Amino acid sequence: MANIAERLPERMTGEAFERWMETWSDLDKWELHDGYPVAMTGGTQLHDTISNNIGYALRVLRERGCREHRDTLLRGAANSEFRAFPDFYVRCGPSTDDRTWIDDPVAVFEVLSRSTWRKDQGYKRDEYFKIPTLQHYVVVYQSEARIELWTRAADGDWPSAPEIIAGIAASLPLAAFDLAIPMAAIYADTELAAATGT
Repeated sequence: MANIAERLPERMTGEAFERWMETWSDLDKWELHDGYPVAMTGGTQLHDTISNNIGYALRVLRERGCREHRDTLLRGAANSEFRAFPDFYVRCGPSTDDRTWIDDPVAVFEVLSRSTWRKDQGYKRDEYFKIPTLQHYVVVYQSEARIELWTRAADGDWPSAPEIIAGIAASLPLAAFDLAIPMAAIYADTELAAATGT
């Protein structure tokens, strides 16, 4: 997610947060962490490039009845005081075009930023894990060709540690979609790819 800018002192419920969203300008974007609104600022060009590459790579899932999202609110499953805008996530099933939120993602992607890595790998990860439909949580590094892949087991449990995907020649395996995304595609048009001639 983009950089965290500030946090308002006023606590609010998820429902109040969604009503407040209706007053935002097109430039506003906030998340709700433990009941506190947190402003999200713009990310770097590198962050944007990687995020766009992920979205492009996920478009193939449309043929399987799934869609990639990035600007629709994600509701927490077990915590009414958690709302987020992941960098990308995938939802499968019939369209819900009239809703302003999603609560049933199959995969969530976060591109790490210096200011958000603790939240993305801690608090937000734990909240995402509570979503019953989620099968993959994917944390993408900007500083190196490295991804942390969390995949839910058949019994519904999450592993104690992620699978590490490293190197531009590797691929990101997403078993829930029977799909492998080349790291070269995720890091295309970045210095990490250019350094290897990709």
